[in-house]
Amino acid sequence: MKLDTRRPLADGTYPVQIRVGYGTNIYLATGIYLKKEEWDEVTGLCVGPQGSRINEVLRRMLERIAIRAIELRDEGAFDRMTYAELVAELRGRPVVRRGVTFREYAETI
Repeated sequence: MKLDTRRPLADGTYPVQIRVGYGTNIYLATGIYLKKEEWDEVTGLCVGPQGSRINEVLRRMLERIAIRAIELRDEGAFDRMTYAELVAELRGRPVVRRGVTFREYAETI
């Protein structure tokens, strides 16, 4: 988790993002926006009003994304997906994939 402090919104808040590991450079938006003083950079937790509720929502998002990433790695799909496909899968909105190419089929034989 990280608070993306590059650009504040008009109300002075910043988006909270989930960083996906596994050799990627993917940051997923959470839809949660906080002020700098409401975020603890060391623990990666919200310390502002309703912090426990926000942290629980973030924990569930992180857990769902981690589980999906592990599933994709186990299936062998993680390394074959494009950036857009991977982001869509991790967000829970998979894209329709193209058919298997002859080369991909031949490599499985």
